[in-house]
Amino acid sequence: MELVESNLRPPWTRPGIVPRTALVERLLAASAAAIIRVVAPPGYGKTILLTQWASRKGSRVGWVTVDQRDNDPM
Repeated sequence: MELVESNLRPPWTRPGIVPRTALVERLLAASAAAIIRVVAPPGYGKTILLTQWASRKGSRVGWVTVDQRDNDPM
């Protein structure tokens, strides 16, 4: 299976997105954690939150997006 380059970086966000300042601050405060998992139903802003966090965190963020195509055992 071929890696899609767009799945390896945070998505572009459009202007006017509401900043998730308090949640981003909580994620930044958890900087000692090796892995951070964000769980919420669809449409609750997980991607926007993590994109804002990644821009504040800087270069020490790895980004991988997975979808149905990545669920193929072959």
